[in-house]
Amino acid sequence: MRQLTRREITYAIFAIDGGKGGVGKSWLVRLLAFLLTINEIGWVGFDVDPTNQNFIRFHANDDITFIDWTIPGEWDRMLSLISQVDPEKCILIDFASQIGSVLPVQYPRMQATADHLGRQLFRLWTASPEYDSLNILNQTLEQVSCDRTFAVKNMRAATKEDFREWDLSNTRASLLAAGGTELVMPELSVGAARALEREDTPFIHASLDTLPAWFYYDVQAYLSEVRTAFAPLIGRISQ
Repeated sequence: MRQLTRREITYAIFAIDGGKGGVGKSWLVRLLAFLLTINEIGWVGFDVDPTNQNFIRFHANDDITFIDWTIPGEWDRMLSLISQVDPEKCILIDFASQIGSVLPVQYPRMQATADHLGRQLFRLWTASPEYDSLNILNQTLEQVSCDRTFAVKNMRAATKEDFREWDLSNTRASLLAAGGTELVMPELSVGAARALEREDTPFIHASLDTLPAWFYYDVQAYLSEVRTAFAPLIGRISQ
């Protein structure tokens, strides 16, 4: 994947959503941090989970702010901080699993902020094969314009057959027909994933100093797949 030049980049806001816990939102935001970094795109983050701050945990040395979504004033603080972010940095927001009840109010406010700043707001929906994941997306499909929504099928703990109901659903068809994009998050071996997690290692820092050689190989092969799989997303922030 060629590196983008500064002139080509649209410094977007990425909201990582998923409607429920355990679908891979924090894993996805870590992958996005990796992809932006290898493309020499600066970023700042917001971890909007008061109970399980995995984004901060794995990126303790990066510019990530904790936001307690249960406190209404915290949303105002986040939007104010977003307005102050360097215009040449992207913004990653890792939402909590219980946050769906407030997003019908907060997504329009985020969109208004993005429009004012001249940024694009993208929603990345982390899809799991369970029906409730599909149902929640169906109920919230209009919260962000479909042409700025990416449905990311999480294959870490699933097979293609597990996503058969998703693949045949009217929700998927409606999303794609309205300009939405589907991505596939590849599978990483359990051993390699656990090795990263034991040391709180960001993908960008995976090395032979942090991993046994066989897990290092697994991670590098995985990240190569990720770069290919997420090329449509990186393409969307290039002008």
